[in-house]
Amino acid sequence: MDPKFALAYYCRGSMLLSLKKPRQALTDLDSACQLEPDDSFFLTGRADAFYELKKLDKALADCNHALKINDRYFSALSTRRQVYSALGETEKAKADAELIEELLAEDD
Repeated sequence: MDPKFALAYYCRGSMLLSLKKPRQALTDLDSACQLEPDDSFFLTGRADAFYELKKLDKALADCNHALKINDRYFSALSTRRQVYSALGETEKAKADAELIEELLAEDD
């Protein structure tokens, strides 16, 4: 694997996450983010791993960073909504859910 190809790390990390191996996934997803620190796609992948590991503050930070880059990035909004719910911040989770609904309605 090319050590400078962030997408390869992301893909392997995503596969490991789907296999319920979030610790292993985090290593690869973190590598992708190190190579491309301002990529919403990679940041959200790492946020998903942090969420699975119950590192909610880190997951939230990655989601917020991804949303600063693209404030309508569906995956980051979806993950952030889950994080807010897990943190008990129901109003913030509800606001993200409403924005997700708006984005889905625009696609129709």
